[in-house]
Amino acid sequence: MPTAADIKRKNANFAARAAAGKRTTRPSKSLQRRGAAKWVIGAMLFLAVGGTVVEIIRLIVYGTL
Repeated sequence: MPTAADIKRKNANFAARAAAGKRTTRPSKSLQRRGAAKWVIGAMLFLAVGGTVVEIIRLIVYGTL
């Protein structure tokens, strides 16, 4: 938990940035996210679709066992 000194320092920094006309808002969450999640979802989708295609080919070639 931040101390009173930390809160005062951050408030002073915010006031100084606002007075200087600089951007004081935080970046949006979409800019902060990592791209690894899309890669993992793509890999899982590739494995699921690839496994399904292989099973269909196996059923066609060898028939039902």
